[in-house]
Amino acid sequence: AAAAAAGAAGAFDFSRVSVLGYGHLGDGNLHLNISSPDGYDARLERIIEPHVYEWTASVDGSVSAEHGVGAMKPNEVSRSKPAAAIELMR
Repeated sequence: AAAAAAGAAGAFDFSRVSVLGYGHLGDGNLHLNISSPDGYDARLERIIEPHVYEWTASVDGSVSAEHGVGAMKPNEVSRSKPAAAIELMR
């Protein structure tokens, strides 16, 4: 899916993108900070996000952690939570 997103988003130069993973792995929370010195670029987000969500689901991870789902991820939570759990969160 990331390759398809890359094609749809147009060419993107990843040579200057920085990825930093940090968190408290003892309880399974990993945070990613992905940045470009050129500032925010929607193409980068469209390329990276599907890959992150797919990988997280493939290892039985969750897109929500100690801070909840937030405003940006409500459509992604179904990748890692059953419908009954999502309904309880509402």
